[in-house]
Amino acid sequence: MKKDSYYIVLLIILLSSCKRTTPAEMLFGTWEVAKIVENSHNVTDQYFDNTTAYLQLSQSGIYQVGLMDSTSDKNWTAYPETNQLVLLQGGLIDDIKKWQVRAADNQLQLIYPSRALKITLNRLKKLPELTFKTPQDFVGKWVVEKVTINGNNSTSNYAFPDRWIILSENGRFYNGENNEDQNTGFWKTNESLTKIEFRADKKDDSPALSFHVANETIWYQKQQSVNEKHAVKIYFKKEDS
Repeated sequence: MKKDSYYIVLLIILLSSCKRTTPAEMLFGTWEVAKIVENSHNVTDQYFDNTTAYLQLSQSGIYQVGLMDSTSDKNWTAYPETNQLVLLQGGLIDDIKKWQVRAADNQLQLIYPSRALKITLNRLKKLPELTFKTPQDFVGKWVVEKVTINGNNSTSNYAFPDRWIILSENGRFYNGENNEDQNTGFWKTNESLTKIEFRADKKDDSPALSFHVANETIWYQKQQSVNEKHAVKIYFKKEDS
């Protein structure tokens, strides 16, 4: 073996024998959830929408989950020697506090072994602006933009492409389709502006239907029967946006 090759092999052996650690400095910054896998299943949509899919870890030891999180008393700490990140107040998923962590310059992985749960996050320069900042931003006419079945675009097969929802300033909604009768009732958002709840009566304790807010759309999943295996989601987009 040549002398140069010998030193290269020796260097590789030395590097591979070093213990892998994740310094806290590699965790600083703003991260966006790219994918969540639990027991080999992609469950990203189950946990995050467009306002919650973010984690910001500051150098001062404070963290933020989602765009709407303005609380300043959430503290985090890292243990490089054991590759652990601890979110002391929880809140990313099911209030899990302690995560195994792997980090690179532009990607972060959080792992919770007991549930075979892995979150992959990509680095961002800064948190994006909120699309909807107040309930007033939802006021207007919404029309069907897309229909998916088990995640696949099936808009062309949808029987009611001209269906619409009007959200009015007075808290009433009007729902129908062209040349057909319309329904009416009441609507309101939750505090974090991640859901729109529809009620037949303003005093109803529970909504008849809830829409999720995602990016610039609102969507709901059609109720499935016991034997039905198709997950049908219908997305609406604001007509003037």
